[in-house]
Amino acid sequence: MQHKNNFIHKAKISRFVFVIYLIFIVTLGISYSWFSTTLQMNGVIAIEGYQWPDGQLPNLPVIDEGSDHYFSGTQLTDRMNVKSESWEGNTYNVVFGKSYQFGQIFQPATTFEWTIKIKNVSNYTYTDGTIDTSEERDTLIALSIDESSIDKSTLQPGEVVTFHIKFSLRVISTAREEIQSVLRYNVNGETREFIFNFKFEGA
Repeated sequence: MQHKNNFIHKAKISRFVFVIYLIFIVTLGISYSWFSTTLQMNGVIAIEGYQWPDGQLPNLPVIDEGSDHYFSGTQLTDRMNVKSESWEGNTYNVVFGKSYQFGQIFQPATTFEWTIKIKNVSNYTYTDGTIDTSEERDTLIALSIDESSIDKSTLQPGEVVTFHIKFSLRVISTAREEIQSVLRYNVNGETREFIFNFKFEGA
């Protein structure tokens, strides 16, 4: 009889321990979902309430102290001014105006060298980073891309990648000209992009 009571007692303890363990596992899972800043479902990465659709690179702009723009580097001159600038989702857009006076066509080319910084705001590591830059224009070749690059092909959560672009403004032009750079990273097995659009409009 005593042996039977001991068996029942041990069985109750085992069930109690199992229930406690089960509650712990469930609580842990709920806590992870609650406190995790990144959640991916059906190709969409959600970070603190913001939805990053399939193909878009989760990001946050990093602006240098004292800068009035997202880019920093070569100061604008009387040959170049900013008409508009925006950062929306995975796209950065800036529109420049080109101002010329009579005789400036004979001046040497003006070289602009800029950097733009992007932070990895997800919990994923970005890998296999690449940058591809292309030009589009209507008529005259007023712009020449000298260089475009990124300083990190792998980006850990919380780290910042610096995009560098260098180009030359050479001759007078009133036509539309555009430079587009596409930043690509592999994020959790999927290629995601951030797009830089530089648009130039004649005076």
